[in-house]
Amino acid sequence: AILQHRAPSFRNAAESLMNGNSSSSAMSRIKVVVRKRPLRVSGDTDLVYVRSLNTMTVYEPKEKVDKTPYFEEHHWMFDEVFDDADTNQNVYDRGAKPLVDVMFDGGYATCFAFGQTGSGKTHTTLGSPSEEGLFFLAAKDIFQRIEHTRAGMRLVVSFFEIYQKKIHDLLQGRRECHARENRNKRLLIQ
Repeated sequence: AILQHRAPSFRNAAESLMNGNSSSSAMSRIKVVVRKRPLRVSGDTDLVYVRSLNTMTVYEPKEKVDKTPYFEEHHWMFDEVFDDADTNQNVYDRGAKPLVDVMFDGGYATCFAFGQTGSGKTHTTLGSPSEEGLFFLAAKDIFQRIEHTRAGMRLVVSFFEIYQKKIHDLLQGRRECHARENRNKRLLIQ
């Protein structure tokens, strides 16, 4: 999932850096969050290991010229990495909940789930009867905060699927949409 939010102003980010805060979040606009999905079949070889909160290792099966099998290690770093034992609540708390704070501070936020078919996007975003997904957890959090603030807020929600270069509005019966840019260089989905 790629999570995006409006970054602090350049001045705030520069002041943060000058004060010794060199964290990537001081100037980051995009946060990349990865979740390992559980193995489908018990007994399959697990080739992905979460090493820390932001590092994972993938072991790629290879074969030498003499046909000797071996594994090539690939180490990857992300802003957040979740193991297959992490719950949707864990993913929401560390990965998506900060976006709700950005929205209530006047910013814009996007939660973008990306991955191949069967990689766990639907389970993570929509959940299951036994576990709420990120979208439900975010909606619950947003409406609770609106209820408590009672400020004149306007909430706009979009839910699109982009698949094979086509965009579908999932809140309008999978109506096909088109991405266009207006004269102000803003992207519009129509």
